[in-house]
Amino acid sequence: LIDGILARGELGGYHWAHSARADLCRRLGRVDDARASYLRALALVKQEPERRFLERRLRELAEPASPSSRCSADALSVVPRLDAPPPGPRPRPSDTPPRSGACW
Repeated sequence: LIDGILARGELGGYHWAHSARADLCRRLGRVDDARASYLRALALVKQEPERRFLERRLRELAEPASPSSRCSADALSVVPRLDAPPPGPRPRPSDTPPRSGACW
């Protein structure tokens, strides 16, 4: 999704788009792609606190990751898709009893 947005030129000059891509790549173990995206984000960033954050993330790529800190593609597959309908029928408000303290 992020690659498609960046390929169309949308948000290409927005450092957080590149940072988000870098973080996803990092979690998937795609270190070279993550490094390239962090470097692009660094080239665009203007604020010093954000620069420090990106520099720290870039340094962390050089450190060996412990097995428990890695996020595999299998782990990401359990995240529900935003465009998927929720499981089961959605209750109508009249079918749902008010919670304690709720204002209905």
